[in-house]
Amino acid sequence: MAENSNINPATTGNQTITSSTGDDSLTGGFGNDTINGQGGDDILHGDSGVPGSWHYETYNYNFTSSHGQAFDIENGTRTGSGYVSDFNEGGLTNTIRGTTGNPEDFGVIYTSTLNVATGGTYRLTTASDDGSTIQIFDSSGNPVSFNNQTGGTRDYLNNDYHQATTSRWGDANLNSGETYTIQIRYWENRGGDTLSATITGPDTTGTENLLTTDMIGLPPGPEYSVTGVTAGVEGNDSIDGGAGNDTILGDGGNDTLLGGGNNDSIEGGAGNDSIDGGTGDDTVTGGGGDDVFVFGAGDGGDVITDFNTGNSGALDDGDQTNNDFLDLSPYYETIFDVREDLNDDGILNQSNGVATGSTALGGSITLTGVSASDLTFDNINVACFTAGTLIDTDEGPIAVEHLTSDMRLTTKDNGFQPVRAVVSRVVPGQCRFAPIVISKGALGNNRELVVSPAHRMMISGWRTELMFGCAEMLASAKSLTNGDTIYSRPVDEVEYFHILLDRHEIIFAEGSETESYFLDSESLIDDAALELMALFPDLFDVAGKTARPVLRGYETKALFAWAA
Repeated sequence: MAENSNINPATTGNQTITSSTGDDSLTGGFGNDTINGQGGDDILHGDSGVPGSWHYETYNYNFTSSHGQAFDIENGTRTGSGYVSDFNEGGLTNTIRGTTGNPEDFGVIYTSTLNVATGGTYRLTTASDDGSTIQIFDSSGNPVSFNNQTGGTRDYLNNDYHQATTSRWGDANLNSGETYTIQIRYWENRGGDTLSATITGPDTTGTENLLTTDMIGLPPGPEYSVTGVTAGVEGNDSIDGGAGNDTILGDGGNDTLLGGGNNDSIEGGAGNDSIDGGTGDDTVTGGGGDDVFVFGAGDGGDVITDFNTGNSGALDDGDQTNNDFLDLSPYYETIFDVREDLNDDGILNQSNGVATGSTALGGSITLTGVSASDLTFDNINVACFTAGTLIDTDEGPIAVEHLTSDMRLTTKDNGFQPVRAVVSRVVPGQCRFAPIVISKGALGNNRELVVSPAHRMMISGWRTELMFGCAEMLASAKSLTNGDTIYSRPVDEVEYFHILLDRHEIIFAEGSETESYFLDSESLIDDAALELMALFPDLFDVAGKTARPVLRGYETKALFAWAA
């Protein structure tokens, strides 16, 4: 079993800490740390301490041969802070100083919590060379009184002497059900250095070592300091649990957390974390910040407890970095596939089948408290119907919902042309409004494309020229349906976008040739067209000619029947 001993304490620096193959408890403390869990059921913290460990602060100070110097320690120069699981204060000081041998003139302050289940009188003891004290503070910060072996009642166990190793005790009355703060001060002037501490009372079985008793809980956070001056900031840690059922906590900072094998519990804590549970059935909590969750095919049955909480931005602003994010694009073709999968049993498990071209999950994902409508292109990277469709511009592909009138689209015939307006309407996705799905590659598109039934796509080839005397023509998406690669998919509702240019143009959506919006007398039955007409009456006057001849529905069917 590996812990943060005096030779590998958690410090304020950037560390690489590797555990054993057993059940380990490790933390990195401040700094940008790399922690490797390897085998075993480990407890790994990026910054905060693990249960049973102690927060330490080390100081250099010119102690004298006098008694009673434990409360002078912080008058010295603080040399380090972090977490340890032992009281080898000389080894700890050497590790921090980078020295060997018997260190002199140093002090260490250890702090943790003391959990009392059964109230009563507890006897605490230290054996030290030179001096030491124990203080206990209640939840309000008030010190507990000790009846000391040396005589008198003080706010601390008094073993504060310049001495060879000497053991002294003090008795304190502690209340049931209270969590106290416990602090051990140790100082050394010259000669040998020794420290041990025990507790005896209603919650113990005889006398128990304060390093191993179950009464010691979680130490304070890494920002804790007896002087009130924080020693550093919580770092951006990288933690790999490896094999075993691990508990991994990133704490503060922007951490990268890997569960590895088996069933892990992972908490990102504060910061923008990247969390990959690995294989096994993992429970993952992002905590504060905009977290990235990773799920690989075959990773098991994972539960994300707080997806979509703490987002710093809106879920419809096109920015995938200002919200929690889980890339589901390898597993689903459209966002409606995702929503249907979630709606049927509350779990993402591809229970409705694996779409052509998608990867099998090989597991499941439970998003606690998340409804289907909470899932968007921004947070799962699966394109919505029309929203999320990438349109070629002079700045590269841009999602249709983020096009603005100051942008220029790539056209087939006239280079870059300015966008005059983009309007959208949400309509029932049934009957004549049911979206048409154009599978990847069906019309040269490099990703699945979803359009309205009346939206026209470019078709071309020698058959088109032979039948209609024109090599390139436009056909409505509805007339192109074949029940296989191009098909209708009714949904509850759908948002359609209209892009208006100065004239009807051939533009590129997901790499496929299609049309910009065409204003004519027939289109004015559409609310969006009426809005555009009111905004741009001049365009209606020049909009009477389409960029290519338009096939009627029966003509399109005849063309493709011949091609078959």
